[in-house]
This record gives sequence, C-alpha cells and structure tokens, in this order.
Amino acid sequence: MAKAEIDLLDSISAGAKLLKTNPTCREILRWTLGRCEGSWVELSTLEAEIVELPEYNEACPEPFFVMQWLVDAGCLESIDVDESGSPVDRAAMIESGATDDDIDDVIASYAYRTTEAGSAIDASFAPSARLAALVSEHPEAREAILEVIAFLTSGHTLGEIAVYMKDFLGIDQTDMAKGWANPISIVNKLSDAGVITFVNHVWETTDEGRRLLQEEGK
Repeated sequence: MAKAEIDLLDSISAGAKLLKTNPTCREILRWTLGRCEGSWVELSTLEAEIVELPEYNEACPEPFFVMQWLVDAGCLESIDVDESGSPVDRAAMIESGATDDDIDDVIASYAYRTTEAGSAIDASFAPSARLAALVSEHPEAREAILEVIAFLTSGHTLGEIAVYMKDFLGIDQTDMAKGWANPISIVNKLSDAGVITFVNHVWETTDEGRRLLQEEGK
C-alpha cells in the first residue's frame, strides 16, 4: 500500500475517533468540515459563524481549537494568510531574503479547507448514515424512532418525551426496560445520530432530522 493511502486511512481513523469521543461538539465538527469543503475559509469567518450555531454550547471548545483538532486529525488543512486573506508563501519569502520576523509581520490569520479524509468522515457521520445504522440495529423500533423525531420538531423536555412514548406510542414500562425504548436511551441515540439536539432546555429535531422526516413522508 502506498504511503499516501496509509496516510489517508490514518487520518480517517483519527477523524472518526475525534468525532466519536466528542459527542457534545460532534455537530460543530461536522459543520466545520462541511463549511470548509472545496474552498479555503478564513479563521475569523469560521469563528463568527460557529458561535451563532444552535449546536454550539459551553461544552465545546473555542472555535479555533475545533479547527486545530481537525487539523491535527488530518481532516482539515491550514494555510497562513495576510490581511487581505491571500495565502502567505513562506518558502518564496525566505527565498527572497525575508526573515522569520518579516514573515510573522505579514501573517494575519489562518484559512482552512477540508481534506479527502475530512470529506470521508463528514459523509460517514452524516445523520442519514447514523440513523440508518440505528434503525438497522433496532428494525422493530423504526416507526417509533421516526415518530419521536417528528414529535420533537416542536421541542419537548425529557419528561414530555416519556409521556408521549407511553400515552401516544403505547410503549409501556416492559418495553422501556428493553433498552432502546427507554426515553433517556432513545434521546441519547437520536442525539448521537445528529437528528435531535438540546436547545433552550428542550430536545428539538435538527434541520437534518427534519429533512430525513420529509424523505420518510412524515
């Protein structure tokens, strides 16, 4: 296997580990990969946009560190840019006689772009893929899962979800004891799948969750 292929697989593995071990900011990591797909995006632009996302919360690090995590995993590549946002060619500047201090004076920020590994990770962690995996694991729960996602388009507390599951879906305590049907369990699974999120003290269906519901005719 060529070194480039090995490096790609290593980056995909590192990216998967990053998203799996950081569920509270997984959607921010995925959003960043999608935002930087195909073009360079400057740091301040990303910072301003990330903090406005409903999924961004106190459990997430500052946006700069989100980018750095992805760079370290090989899912983003970064370049130095000047005040105009143009790339700074360090090698060319050194060749022309510039010192390290001269280069530092020119560099104003950084810009980021998603790598091949980052694109692969973004696709594999897409809510559609994760929800499909969840339904495949619990095929008997498919309709109940979709109904809960639909119920949460208006946003509800965990207690309200429990009542809905019992009174409207007819899931009794015996069913809930099976695991997937426990309100806490199903909320955690749907949150991990990226189809619901916790916003303003309630659980609410994400935009991607709503799109999946439309595809299902819900």
